[in-house]
Amino acid sequence: MSIRPLDEQRSGNQDLELMMQDVKKFVKPLEDNQVLDGRIVEDVAFDGATDTTFNHGLGRQPLGCFPVDWETGATMAIAFGRSDWDSSTITAFADVACTLKLWVF
Repeated sequence: MSIRPLDEQRSGNQDLELMMQDVKKFVKPLEDNQVLDGRIVEDVAFDGATDTTFNHGLGRQPLGCFPVDWETGATMAIAFGRSDWDSSTITAFADVACTLKLWVF
């Protein structure tokens, strides 16, 4: 889910166009933030012992990923990392058996 760039509109109204320029200045850092150009991958199950490979759906190699939620009862102290990734999958590990929701970007 990438953030669509804010289109420049011409209205003929100088005040409105100045306001739109200010909005665009505010929105530009959000458009450029690569962490926001990602998606949630739900229900990624880890057994705590072996690597898990899952599809991320970005259509490109990710820049990173991190857990955003976990199953009820899972410990909050989860060592999580990745061992490989490409344009369609991520291979990752967690040191405990758990099911994670991940933000991939």
